[in-house]
Amino acid sequence: MTKDFILQVMNPLLTDLPAQEALDRIRQFAEEEAESRLLLLVIMSHGRKESIVFLDRNVTVQEIIDALNVTVSQPKVRLLLWSASTQEVR
Repeated sequence: MTKDFILQVMNPLLTDLPAQEALDRIRQFAEEEAESRLLLLVIMSHGRKESIVFLDRNVTVQEIIDALNVTVSQPKVRLLLWSASTQEVR
């Protein structure tokens, strides 16, 4: 077992982003970390069934997964932790 685990944090607090900007930042993060063996993305937001509420529209979980999979140069573990309340957004 190696001990060369490095934790990189991408802007730990991004709030009130339009959907396209959030997807672009996720895609950029995945590209920058293309050589790492593990990619972890944590999203906490409001949500609906199979989607996450961003500032201007809902984004499906599949859209986020697609943004994470933008570059696949080698096998990699990709984890998406998603916590979304389903209460009415005001």
